[in-house]
Amino acid sequence: MNNASYLLIAFVLVIGIHVQAVAQSSPMMRERAFLKYAIQAANWIESHKLESDDHTTWPVTPAESESVSYNLYSGISGIVLFHLQLNHATDEAKYLESAKRGANALLAHAEKLNEKSDPGYWTGYAGVAATLAEVYRATGDQKYLDGYQRCFKLLLKIAKESDNSKRGGV
Repeated sequence: MNNASYLLIAFVLVIGIHVQAVAQSSPMMRERAFLKYAIQAANWIESHKLESDDHTTWPVTPAESESVSYNLYSGISGIVLFHLQLNHATDEAKYLESAKRGANALLAHAEKLNEKSDPGYWTGYAGVAATLAEVYRATGDQKYLDGYQRCFKLLLKIAKESDNSKRGGV
């Protein structure tokens, strides 16, 4: 084995020991440790943000600013929900502001959606709709509810009755 392999093994062992120590600590210590890591992750995410006017986007791949995605799985929707949760956990306004700026990017994206857009929850605009609904719940700002309703109406427009739906399924 070369030196890089030994370093990787050592790194994995150190991380494993740290995770085990956190897991065996008191619930309050675990909560603080996870919050600390979430804040570090948020700081890293924010260091790669792309801002314009009233909205923020984050590239899927930080080295490629054109790699912006809006879905829950790997895009802005997931980051917005992450910031909402951090705001809830810390009560720090900067996380709510980041969530709102990301949601503004989702609103701009929602205006471009049509019947050919991906309606999926994790990969499409159903996830965008759910995210906008959560931002509305956190802020009470009507524009996020309007964006949610636009996505939802588009879902209704493309929904088709199937054999499963006749039997009570989806």
